[in-house]
Amino acid sequence: MGVGDAIEKLQFQNSGEFKIKEEDKTLNGENKEERIERLQRRLEHWVDHNKDHAESFRKAAREAEVIGLVDVSKLLREAAKSMDESSALLDTAMKKLS
Repeated sequence: MGVGDAIEKLQFQNSGEFKIKEEDKTLNGENKEERIERLQRRLEHWVDHNKDHAESFRKAAREAEVIGLVDVSKLLREAAKSMDESSALLDTAMKKLS
């Protein structure tokens, strides 16, 4: 992959857009309910996983503060807050599946 290709790939990844592959547009033998259930399980897992990460960030923030790394502590707390916000969005998406 050349530099131009890498830059284009990064720009696409950071654009917030995604393309659905043609083969992903079908149910591939699954019914809609099965796919919804699978998506719901993934969302539940991500919410739990994010909560674990957010708590780890908060713990690291406390440790950083104790050793005088106030700026690092602040950034870790912001990361935890962002993780909480992501979890809230995922939770809202999960509720829309019900």
